[in-house]
Amino acid sequence: MRKRMYVSVFVLLLTVLLGVSVYADSYKTGEVLYRQDFADVSGKPIYKAGIRKGTNSSPDSVLLLDDDMLRIVTNDDLRTYAILPEMPWTDSYTIEFTFRFEDVRSSRGYLAFLLTSWGDEPSNITSLIIRANGSVDDFGPLSDEIVGAIQDGKEMIHVEIPIENGVLHEVTLKAGKTECTVERDSLRRITEGNRGFGVRNLNANIGEVCVVNGTGYTAKNGVLKDMSWSENPVNAELTEAPPTGDTVWVFVCPGICAGSLLWAKRTKKHR
Repeated sequence: MRKRMYVSVFVLLLTVLLGVSVYADSYKTGEVLYRQDFADVSGKPIYKAGIRKGTNSSPDSVLLLDDDMLRIVTNDDLRTYAILPEMPWTDSYTIEFTFRFEDVRSSRGYLAFLLTSWGDEPSNITSLIIRANGSVDDFGPLSDEIVGAIQDGKEMIHVEIPIENGVLHEVTLKAGKTECTVERDSLRRITEGNRGFGVRNLNANIGEVCVVNGTGYTAKNGVLKDMSWSENPVNAELTEAPPTGDTVWVFVCPGICAGSLLWAKRTKKHR
């Protein structure tokens, strides 16, 4: 009897995992999972972009939707976090965003893209860090042209971070017609979590953020290809309060129900 119970529990868990896997694999390569052009919400309250300030942020810092950008304004040497809305998670994806620095108070000041993190603080952060001196932590040196553009702060820098099968290994930065791809010193595994930005010792202006399923795509597709997260009617109700993890149960519950019915059927059969 106990053996049958263990088998049933195994089937239940497998069904749940398969349900989540099917959900994760349902996206096409190049499909936009999340996109926000901050020009679409310029002048509005920060929650209209689905963004929340991390609770471990400096109390003197400010997040603004202004001048067609997300402006992360720091007023001291403490860290400030801007956490993006929850979005689908896939094993292979590409992060794209544009930025420029203002009011740099230290050459070691930085903008970090939080590739994964936990909670509202956030904690357990794995990030890609771009510093005011024109370096990227744990990556090879950038070209002189890209370094100069970062330090100058007059034009937006475009960043692409491909994550292939959960592994971070390179990053590409573009400024105007100049492009530079650098490799990481060692491979880094990225686990599932929340995404966002971290800033310290400078102000960062973000023009657009995009998360795309897959890597090496030639064109983007999907509902959000030309639409911001804030413009999608599906997200309208989420702009009044921080999103929760409850949405995952939309995909997990069918697996649980199927597993439970199978368990009940097997139990009844062997009574």
